[in-house]
Amino acid sequence: MKLRETKPSDAGVVAYLILKWDSELPPWLKQVHGRADYAERAARLVVGNPDKFISRLAYTDDGQVVGGYCINRAVGVFNPEPYGQLLMWYVLPSFRGNKLYGLRLLTEALRTAKEEKLARLEVFPWADQENVERVLNRLGLVEAVHVWVS
Repeated sequence: MKLRETKPSDAGVVAYLILKWDSELPPWLKQVHGRADYAERAARLVVGNPDKFISRLAYTDDGQVVGGYCINRAVGVFNPEPYGQLLMWYVLPSFRGNKLYGLRLLTEALRTAKEEKLARLEVFPWADQENVERVLNRLGLVEAVHVWVS
């Protein structure tokens, strides 16, 4: 798996990933409700604002998009240290269970947060995917609404 930072020209791919990710969320968590215009707007915001968002796309060795992640840079009200919120961590269904892409993506997101000197990373396991708990546990994290990583 190869990772690279997103660029403005990746907005279409990112919007597609957002739509796919959103389609798997429980109804009460849906963000874009299947609307391509919402996904496109969110994608343009993410790829065009590197000071606010850290986003990466993952590819197979032959160039197929596997998935990606997006970290929102944040500062707390009571603690001024910058931290990150892993807003999206997504592997396309056809690549799940194959070569541990989900585990590798989350590991890279954690590494990126450390490289960016974020005090912690909030991981939101939004979707009810059967493998999410296994991946979180494999990294020593406990599944919860918020998982705090130092």
